[in-house]
Amino acid sequence: MEQLKTKTILYVEDSEDHREMYTELLEEYFQKFVVAADGLEALKVLDGDLKFDLIISDLRMPNMDGLTLYRKLREAKRNYPFLLATGELIAREEVISQSKDPLFDVAPKPFKIETLLEQAERLINLSSK
Repeated sequence: MEQLKTKTILYVEDSEDHREMYTELLEEYFQKFVVAADGLEALKVLDGDLKFDLIISDLRMPNMDGLTLYRKLREAKRNYPFLLATGELIAREEVISQSKDPLFDVAPKPFKIETLLEQAERLINLSSK
């Protein structure tokens, strides 16, 4: 997990409470932890100067949900490792069954920090091969 301390993460979450809580919990594990309030804001952040190693995005958000953000990035050949977070069991199973992308995974909410960090590390390692 030590290698995560050199990585830059974009966390996309519409709930201000969740953004604050997870930023507080997770920012110590990464070099830079940037937040966006929805998929549209995330696209603007991704067009900036920072290079991201991983995107963690909530599934259900206004303006642009996490799955739409993922699909738009893939259509544009922007193959960031992508971790889609949802508390909805049916949505998790449905999304997992549809995706064959090795740089995509689904994280159950609420997050178990150790599990989330393992998923993040696995996706980042796969993207660097």
